[in-house]
Amino acid sequence: KSLGSSTKARFGSVLIATQLRSQASMAARSAQCRALFMLFLLASPGQVLGYQSLHMVDLQKVMCPADRGGTGGVNVELNMAELIGDAKYKPHIVTFLRSTNQLTTVKFSVVGGTGTMWKEGVKTVTLDYLGSRRLSALENEASTPQAAERQLAASRRRDSSPAPSPSPARRRAAAPSPSPSPVPAPTTPRRRGSTTSSNGATLTTPRRRGAPAPTGPRRRTTAATPPGAPATHNKFSSTSTGGTGYGYSNNQQMQNSYAGSPGGYPKPTGYGYSGASSYGSSNTGGKSNALMYAGAGFVVGVGSYYLYNRLAQSTCLGYSCCSGCSNSCYDGQRQNCNQNMNKQYYQDDIMQDGGFYPNELSPPLKVRITEVIGTGYVLDDICPPVGCNSEDCAVPTVEPNDLFVTLTEMNELSDDTLSAVSSAFFI
Repeated sequence: KSLGSSTKARFGSVLIATQLRSQASMAARSAQCRALFMLFLLASPGQVLGYQSLHMVDLQKVMCPADRGGTGGVNVELNMAELIGDAKYKPHIVTFLRSTNQLTTVKFSVVGGTGTMWKEGVKTVTLDYLGSRRLSALENEASTPQAAERQLAASRRRDSSPAPSPSPARRRAAAPSPSPSPVPAPTTPRRRGSTTSSNGATLTTPRRRGAPAPTGPRRRTTAATPPGAPATHNKFSSTSTGGTGYGYSNNQQMQNSYAGSPGGYPKPTGYGYSGASSYGSSNTGGKSNALMYAGAGFVVGVGSYYLYNRLAQSTCLGYSCCSGCSNSCYDGQRQNCNQNMNKQYYQDDIMQDGGFYPNELSPPLKVRITEVIGTGYVLDDICPPVGCNSEDCAVPTVEPNDLFVTLTEMNELSDDTLSAVSSAFFI
């Protein structure tokens, strides 16, 4: 018995020591994983998009006449929980996602919680036609697909000209020849002077950005250019950034957003980039779900026939519907739902004169949309029938197209990058 007790005691000691060594080993491996993950973030900051949520635009309020529920515009409230810490000091742009590839004109602005407007004022942008024919021109300012076709035909005639032209390679080779007197760098970069909007809108008071102390991952970097785009179409600027350049810093960041486009790259446009989005795409990297954020006044109870039916007909992961049924995701308590994206969406990044720093506007930030015009958005598909005074007064016979808005986080670009001529989060 004495021998048995001693053996048991030794065995217990060995077992305890083995468990302690195992726990220490697991803790060390966990610490190593965390360290490797942090190194990955520091090594590739451009691949992690900060802003995640998409926001459905209530097209009824924007497009319909007053007797059919229109209010002349809508304020889309952004998710301020995603603009904390270092994120609010980084340049962001407004990004639209639409379920139609037709030309679409959108009038919008960004406003702060006190009604103060960003320095770009009210912008009107015509989103590109994205049919099967892929245009090669940088500036697609045509208002119709026919005009764009004429522009493409002119480009083809120039390409077929028999007259030899100087080699582009020789012209590029001559450009980087050393200059005897290099241009000195500005002594006080990124200091903003006062600006005034051309349309008389109330503007923010110019002030220093006040970026936080740790700036390692935010060091300015070089720009990424999509294949086929001019070398200058990669760095953009705006009044709101005080001339500081911004853009995509690597190809993977573009491909995360444009998986539905050939090669995963957008085409250059006069306002920035446009192409088939990753949302709803069956290509590699395509995404079937998106994080939707319902801001103040978004969900059921605000009397929107359009929103009620769009959400009732949509599916959200883990629920019978997104809104309007007994087991809905948007139940008045939840603001974030994973909505199924069951059709191809097209993304438009408003790069030129579209960047801003969120910290320079008081929260909550909103994207104010006052006009949407395009053949893809039919009034009778969006507006309730005449005399319909409740959100569930009728069931639509045609599913209308959608329009979403979000922010996309950009990278500040180094000053030696060629100047331009001018967070969605995936699950």
